[in-house]
Amino acid sequence: MNNNKFPAQDLSCFTPFINLERLYIVNNPFYGSLKPLRDLTYLKEIGIAGTDIDSGLEYLPENFFKLDAAASHLGLVGGHFKRLLICTGKLAEQLNNYKIENDPLKNYNWQAWKRDNQELIDKAKKQDKQEELTELLEWEVVG
Repeated sequence: MNNNKFPAQDLSCFTPFINLERLYIVNNPFYGSLKPLRDLTYLKEIGIAGTDIDSGLEYLPENFFKLDAAASHLGLVGGHFKRLLICTGKLAEQLNNYKIENDPLKNYNWQAWKRDNQELIDKAKKQDKQEELTELLEWEVVG
């Protein structure tokens, strides 16, 4: 879906696609956070270069950060093993210290990023749980 003329919007339009594995929306007018992708647990590749997505790495699904070390060591390159984020702007700046060159499976050291940002990830998970609880309470009041 690269280089299309989507209306300017955040990523919430993709939340229903829970089985999505690859999302490439390069050079489209999307903006905001990666947070709407938090429940897309099968997501392995994200292309958001040329967008205004500028935050929310901490909301990426847990599976996005998992890469089989054996697969990487053996040089397996199948889509099942890939964990790629193609980005520009603020997100690229945040990931600059984690950049990996010449690895077909990942372009950033996700384990190191996760380790260095665990507090931020934990805070995001806590916020998600609070939002879920608030939503449940609102449904009880309405129901």
